[in-house]
Formats: sequence, structure tokens, C-alpha cells
Amino acid sequence: MKEMQRRSGSTVRLDTSDKACLRFGFKGGTRVKDPDKNKATIIGVAKGTGCDSDENALYYQIDGKSYVEYYSTENLKDAGFKEIK
Repeated sequence: MKEMQRRSGSTVRLDTSDKACLRFGFKGGTRVKDPDKNKATIIGVAKGTGCDSDENALYYQIDGKSYVEYYSTENLKDAGFKEIK
């Protein structure tokens, strides 16, 4: 588990395990480009409390940002996330 700050200033507890993250297509710590072509790092997953919905969401941190953002689509590769090799 890892606690991170959201853009709103609130914090969220994230499950950084491979089991939780792989549900979205990437392991925690994987470097990716998001659909807007920002370079980012996959951090972990939160559900409900700390998210804006009751659904699981995968949180990632864009390079140069002090906060995490989330995406709730279960297959991030189909949403346009690409691993940086």
C-alpha cells in the first residue's frame, strides 16, 4: 500500500501489488505514455473511498507532477496507454 496526494489535495491509499495493477494491463512501476502522450509511471489501484466512484481505478503519476491521476477503464491499453520500453 502507498499513500499519494491527488490533484484536489486529498490523499488516496493505493494497492501497488501486481495482482491489483495487472487487472488494468500494467504492473506498478511501469513507465507509460497516457492517451495525451504524457510520460507517466503506474502507481497503484484504489476503490471507492479516495476515488470519485465506487469502481476500481488505476492511479498514475505524470512526470513532473506532485500528484496522481486516475483512469477507471479496466483495459488501459485499449484506452491508449502505451508502455515505454
